[in-house]
Amino acid sequence: MSNQIIVFIFSICLIEIIQYSKIILLIINNLKYFNKIFKIIISTKISDHWKEKVLLKYSIEILYSSMKILFIIIIIIIFFIILNFLHNDFKTFAFSLSGALEITFIACIYYYLRKKFID
Repeated sequence: MSNQIIVFIFSICLIEIIQYSKIILLIINNLKYFNKIFKIIISTKISDHWKEKVLLKYSIEILYSSMKILFIIIIIIIFFIILNFLHNDFKTFAFSLSGALEITFIACIYYYLRKKFID
């Protein structure tokens, strides 16, 4: 198969994985929890006892969400490796400037068309 077909498949599957897994929402939630933790730590109005309870709860939420993000990234990497086995030059092409631009271009067009017609 040619690089363009592999890039097309990779770009579409990448967008679908990102959309289905809601990885952006997971990252935003992690950042919100980090912000809350920072505010709690610097607050002088909250007792240490309550800080411990809340920080533990937020830390568990961050851990759980981070594990989901890691799992999604591992799935994307495995998919990339599988495509590289199908076409040995895919890795070289994907990390080149023209390959990265092509992946980005196809992903943006697919995302726009998906939003326009599907959602």
